[in-house]
Amino acid sequence: MTNTYDWNLTPDEESAFIKIKEALHRHPELSLKEFQTTKLIQSVLSRMSGVRILDLPIETGVVAVIRGGASGKLIGLRADIDGLPKEEQADEGIKSENEGVMHACGHDFHTASLLAAAQVLSRNRAELRGNVMLIFQPAEEITAGANYLLESGMFDTMKPEYLFGMHNRPDIPVGQVVAEPGYRMAGKYNYSIWVHGKASHSGSPQDAHDPVLCASALVMSFQSIVSRNTDPMKALTVGIESFQTPSSSTMHQMVDDVMLEGSVRAHDDELRKKAFERVQQMCELIAPAYGCKATVTVEQEVPAVYNSRKMSEISYAAAAATVGEDQIVSAVPSLGCEDFAFLMQEVPSYYYWVGSGPTNPHYMIDYPGWHDPAFHTNDEGIAVAAKLLINSVLEAQK
Repeated sequence: MTNTYDWNLTPDEESAFIKIKEALHRHPELSLKEFQTTKLIQSVLSRMSGVRILDLPIETGVVAVIRGGASGKLIGLRADIDGLPKEEQADEGIKSENEGVMHACGHDFHTASLLAAAQVLSRNRAELRGNVMLIFQPAEEITAGANYLLESGMFDTMKPEYLFGMHNRPDIPVGQVVAEPGYRMAGKYNYSIWVHGKASHSGSPQDAHDPVLCASALVMSFQSIVSRNTDPMKALTVGIESFQTPSSSTMHQMVDDVMLEGSVRAHDDELRKKAFERVQQMCELIAPAYGCKATVTVEQEVPAVYNSRKMSEISYAAAAATVGEDQIVSAVPSLGCEDFAFLMQEVPSYYYWVGSGPTNPHYMIDYPGWHDPAFHTNDEGIAVAAKLLINSVLEAQK
């Protein structure tokens, strides 16, 4: 049997899945609270022939399997489903109806694309040389959903031989795909630092060990890690995103404690580790000079997303079958993070970027970047993304 790679959505199907995307966009839900989103996904999948939803101990998210017509490889496809705590700023078109929550990263686009791919794969399941696992993952925005599904036993009884994920790129026109080896997303440490000092009235600074001054010194010192402690040719960020004093502090009164929240991000996991060790060393050495103590706690660690050369060969062929070789483009790796990386540690995997911007690049300003309150996607890209996922299955099952 020879796969022809011409499995496309019909015009009616494409229209239907754009409407599903619009419904998802109107009703976004935060991480691990995607209850209605989960019900909608289950409802759509239940109407497809040959799709079995796995009974997992999860409250949100869906994992399902399409049984193919012949024995062969189990291939996984993954999409994320959660929204962000942002108020959408859209003057027209489809807009969130859930106050303070929006799909500011296109996970509604991803979910609709995977559902569309499932529709085509299910109606052509007799032609599949193996089975397909559909993973609708919650809580990507807090980089917790992949481990949530793994801990539920998602791979305990069946484990894909290969796994494919993708993310929209609003700065890339619809019809273009990034399918190349190497780093796609950064790994990170999220950390908190409690700086403990001694309070005093601001009129008696000699009686204080001021944690605000100490914390400020730490923030400034951390900037030298990138500029003086690491190779300038390697991507790295060391930052503090939050500087807080207790809400009970009073005017003109120095405080006992300050809490900092920050992150270290890099593509190279060894570089990231060394940079974080430098953060810890600075806390140990600088805080005592101010009469304070600094305690560092890792809140979360996520590895980098890295596409191997072997997986890139499979994915390049699938991308070429989808958009043509002339529309496969390169893109600079992002220092954003993705917990798809945890799934990559379990299964040989590949992570695409798919254009969701305008077909005319001169109008790129109309498509703001990820997490922008005016973010939106060009939904002509749903059919492209769905076809890319379908072709990934067909290519991987050869």
